[in-house]
Amino acid sequence: MARVVDIWYCQICSKANDIDTTCCYFCGGSQKSLECIWKCGNCELLNSNELTCDSCHAIKPNANTNKWACSKCTFHNDVKHHKCFICETSAINNYSPSGSKSLAIRKILPCYDKTKDLTCSQCNGRSPYFATNCDICGASKSELYVKKETISIGVNWEADSRNVETCSVCTAQYKANVLKCPICLTRKNSTNTMAELISDSDVSTSVEQQREEDEQESREILNRIIKTCRNFRDPFTDASFYPGAKSLYISGVYSGPQKEDPAKQWLRPSRVMKESDQRWTVFQPNKIASASDIIQGYLGNCWFLSALAVVTEYNQLIKNIMISQEFCPEGVYQVRLFIQGKWTTVVIDDLLPCDENGRLLYSQAKAKQLWVPLIEKATAKAFGCYEALVNGRCLQGLSTLTGFPCWSISLQNENSGGVETEVDRGLVWATLLSAKDQGYLMGASCGGRNMNLRDEEYDTVGLRPRHAYSVLDVEEVKTFNVNSSVRLLKLRNPWGRFEWNGDWSRNSPLWNGVYEHSTLNKGFQQGEFCISQEDFMKYFDSVDICKYMPNHNSETVGYNIVKNTCSTTEIHLCTLTVEESTDVDLTIFPCDRAPGEKDSRDLCIIIIERISANKVKFKSAVKSSKRKISPFVHCDANLKPGSYFVLCCSFNRWNSNARDSHIEGRLSCFFSRRARLCCLKVPNAEGILADALIQMILEKYRSGDCNRKQIIKNSVHAYYVSKNWSGIIVMVENKSENNICVVCDSKESTNVTTTRSDFKTQDVIPSNHRQIIQILSQVEISKKFTIHHVLQTSKADKEIHDPPLVESVSGLHCPRPITF
Repeated sequence: MARVVDIWYCQICSKANDIDTTCCYFCGGSQKSLECIWKCGNCELLNSNELTCDSCHAIKPNANTNKWACSKCTFHNDVKHHKCFICETSAINNYSPSGSKSLAIRKILPCYDKTKDLTCSQCNGRSPYFATNCDICGASKSELYVKKETISIGVNWEADSRNVETCSVCTAQYKANVLKCPICLTRKNSTNTMAELISDSDVSTSVEQQREEDEQESREILNRIIKTCRNFRDPFTDASFYPGAKSLYISGVYSGPQKEDPAKQWLRPSRVMKESDQRWTVFQPNKIASASDIIQGYLGNCWFLSALAVVTEYNQLIKNIMISQEFCPEGVYQVRLFIQGKWTTVVIDDLLPCDENGRLLYSQAKAKQLWVPLIEKATAKAFGCYEALVNGRCLQGLSTLTGFPCWSISLQNENSGGVETEVDRGLVWATLLSAKDQGYLMGASCGGRNMNLRDEEYDTVGLRPRHAYSVLDVEEVKTFNVNSSVRLLKLRNPWGRFEWNGDWSRNSPLWNGVYEHSTLNKGFQQGEFCISQEDFMKYFDSVDICKYMPNHNSETVGYNIVKNTCSTTEIHLCTLTVEESTDVDLTIFPCDRAPGEKDSRDLCIIIIERISANKVKFKSAVKSSKRKISPFVHCDANLKPGSYFVLCCSFNRWNSNARDSHIEGRLSCFFSRRARLCCLKVPNAEGILADALIQMILEKYRSGDCNRKQIIKNSVHAYYVSKNWSGIIVMVENKSENNICVVCDSKESTNVTTTRSDFKTQDVIPSNHRQIIQILSQVEISKKFTIHHVLQTSKADKEIHDPPLVESVSGLHCPRPITF
């Protein structure tokens, strides 16, 4: 076979090797030879693995199934071994072809006797029938025979069918004397067999435990790369983020305001122009990383540096981000970031963009510390390039750096489709105080898109419009006046200069009238200043809050966000099982956003209590998030013991393409108590999405978040939701004895799209039915939208829908019987 390239790049150390070598010259990694590459039919990745895909672990076509691949070290083991020969990982915990982590060996190996699995009485873990002790906790073999019920997913048992129960939700099989399904905890004797188990997680793990496991695996790879670089005396160069224009700019070509590209060269720290005799370090010895160390460079990524400055409030968070905390002569570093809902260890080299004089072009830290430019470079690699970091939100930076739930509070009156909602200043202050008292992280956006002030007004008071600031402290300060106090915030400009010069600034005479015990005016660092709440809400647009919860448990699962209801597709529901009252924080991340792409997709989360644990039916909506155009959306709730569904939707790109019915995403979950997640795939034949949205509307009406309920006539009501909804949803309820014809005309609305093919609709709603008539969604986030609709009703005999309820909308807009 003719060779088409002269070199190949090692996937472990990224070094270039001669095409005729089979192993990497630097680290010994195996070459993916051109003859053995095969394309995975599941994720389309090119592989050289002889059995499973390197990404999703699907089986190679015509693969030898007498071996199984370890999910941890990828070593291929003989079927007679129930533990990996290299790392001793249990075969039970390896990945199945579908990517789920449960019972893979039973699916991969046809010779495995699945009816003889053993369950440990100590930890409830499962082990193969030939195990000498528990694979999970190490309990003796005698403990493995106390509890003998076993599970088989998608396989018929050879035992008497009278002794076997099949779960109606996840289709797992278990012995008849067991009251609940061991996988999803559904009670037996259910008749619903609609749901299919996609992924199953064991009980959620702590944030700290997950980090330690990730770091341990990452350090093994890092040490191997460093060792090979030392052996061959060659510094590391990252071939996947090569020092060139493609790593700098989205288009691969400079298109900035200057005539010439300011990035003239990529230099390692030892060659960067010296400004002092200090040695380069990742962190300065015996000194805690500080927000005052951060210096913004040529790149317009103040949102990210503001978030980084806020994170320095907790030194351990910075240490968690920088896995490599010592200066590496070989130039290889690892940075841990939360990208699209998943923790990712990013490997980078220390080649940094510099100008023609050898000075660092982008961000840097004082005292020749590398933690700031290295974290910035790792984030640029994760986002695609440095230019992709321009124009963001502090909210996104906090999520990327911490992985904790994040959300925003608005400081300005909001106009939702022509309906203005006045901001509650007392509630804003109470939220800020509560966030600070609980140790949450905060950043503020100055002069956002909702502000009406001119740039000159910001310049006069020392602020920068369309700029992000770190919120360092919040305090109500008592003054000498009797029963008088002032609400103050302490902020920091990531530039380290240009400070607020109005009331309560650094040299303001107002400080002479407060008691000395206030800490806000003690030791101002460069770029730090204080500002009153009144002025803060005048010049700032919003505050981004990161819910720092290091002691909580967390879990992340793959999730398809609904944006179509074709009858040939399914809806993904996440089952959440809570055994004791739990605070839950959910965040949905879409995973199909291209580098530099603006946010253009709306997102929404709905939490619904199940009517029973053995049916895919809803009892009532518990909580729903705001629907907005954003990189992610957050929803929190306090859940009592029970079983719940989590549904994630997007409406402003609704279409009729059955192959494009979902958006790939990830659902990140945090729990104050341990909980169990199970992702299900449910056919949409019964209008599940319509029922979920109707439940959400009724819950919003009960809680007062529904804008209004209109009484059209006796027993006919219209519900409108536009508050925090990025558009409007209209639902009509017909409790009368007659069919009702409803005509809704929204043609005069602007900057919105509709889930129906026309802005004017006509629907006949049968007696004792509800129907979602229209959903209008904002299109362009940078522009205001207006909602104008007229609703007319009349009696009707024959059921008509115009436009017709085709497959793509039938599951959303079909009339639903009133059963709740």
